[in-house]
Amino acid sequence: MTYMPNFGMNPTAASEQLTKLAQNPFAAMWRSAFFDMPMALAAQSLRLAARGLDTQLEYFHTVNNCKTMPEMVEAQSTFIQKTTGDIGQETSRFLEEIGAKIRHEAA
Repeated sequence: MTYMPNFGMNPTAASEQLTKLAQNPFAAMWRSAFFDMPMALAAQSLRLAARGLDTQLEYFHTVNNCKTMPEMVEAQSTFIQKTTGDIGQETSRFLEEIGAKIRHEAA
């Protein structure tokens, strides 16, 4: 039997319905699949975007101070290497977080 809360009722009855809903065996699975995982993905995406913006800021500062073409090429090469390295590190970190959540849910 599935319990759906009716928030139009008195607070005590609503609290009892929420308790029954929380005891539902699928509630934890639903929370993990539709709340925890998307929030972890969003947090990871924001971390990656922030690091990317920092790297880009550093790159633009370096390019602004370049006086020769070899300096410009070096700055661009460093930027690309750092960006791809950050993406690899953040992807590994995200996969580790997801793996830990899955192992925790399975335990």
